[in-house]
Amino acid sequence: MSHLALRDFLRCYARCLAPPGSRARGARADALSAVELDELLAETYAAEPLTWLEAAIFFLFACAEYPAEAERWAPLAEQRWQRYLASAHLVDEDGEATLALARARAASRVLQAGGARA
Repeated sequence: MSHLALRDFLRCYARCLAPPGSRARGARADALSAVELDELLAETYAAEPLTWLEAAIFFLFACAEYPAEAERWAPLAEQRWQRYLASAHLVDEDGEATLALARARAASRVLQAGGARA
């Protein structure tokens, strides 16, 4: 998924954040500021390595728990592990996702501080 497509998906997803039946439902995506959207996007990228790690652990557990099915689960565990290794650098101290999240959260704090003064 491209960066722009993910950003658009998150904007649309935000519409679902308001409680069902709320007049705010559907309007939330329009009210989501660029700063809030940047923070949500950065959090999504920062979570990517953990999603691959979780899937790898799940399939390794499946291999151990259901040895008769290990031949089926092992390639899935290996593929998820390789995806984790390929994306883990994103959350290093100086990783792209870590830095983007730090910038987005700093911008969010500035926005919130400005709103608190109003």
